[in-house]
Amino acid sequence: MAAIAWQLLLSRTLVPIPRADTLTLGAIIWCVYLIDHLLDTLNPPVPNEPLRHQFTRKFRLPLSLLAAIILLAVFITLNRSFVLQSLPVFGLLICHFIAVHLLPQNYKQIWPKEFAVAAIFTLGVSTPIFFAYSAEPVTAIAFLLAFLLLCLWNCKSIDSWEHSILAPHWLSTLQLPAAIGCLISAKFTSVPLMLALALAFFLSSLLAHNASKFSPLALRVAADALLLTPFLAL
Repeated sequence: MAAIAWQLLLSRTLVPIPRADTLTLGAIIWCVYLIDHLLDTLNPPVPNEPLRHQFTRKFRLPLSLLAAIILLAVFITLNRSFVLQSLPVFGLLICHFIAVHLLPQNYKQIWPKEFAVAAIFTLGVSTPIFFAYSAEPVTAIAFLLAFLLLCLWNCKSIDSWEHSILAPHWLSTLQLPAAIGCLISAKFTSVPLMLALALAFFLSSLLAHNASKFSPLALRVAADALLLTPFLAL
């Protein structure tokens, strides 16, 4: 839903994006996350296993069938331009899966997992910007950098909370300055786009500094929910 929300807002404020491509992106991202969890649960359970892995392990078969059906539907409906534009993202995604699921443990620790996930998600959402001649460069760059920071905070914070580390991550110190920067840049870029980013940064900072009041599951849900701020601007 987060990818769909941001692409809808990008389509309204920056470049036209076919609705079919946006829905395809949403389906692919959901399947990628699900397949990642399914591969994680091929290993024996570990103490304090994250709830998302426990859920995936419990319902592995129906979730596998659902992912297969959705991927088949996506494959049938894919258009050539979407595939060509997404090749760099698919390449990075393949490298990520190899590093996380196939390499020995000592090599896995070298791979910047959270940054890779944030970069893949950011590029997946932002890809149409790079192929649109009508996209304003300043707005495109401002969105790309801000959204990458927001996604990176999301990934790093969720990872910390799942390991019972409730202290604000160092990235949280950048959220309020980033919110202020988005508000200032709104005058020179896109007001709806920057307001959505500013609100997401503000809420993420608020959540990080009150993390001790919530359970890891509630924190994860809230961290993902605050990425839906574009719906307020649509």
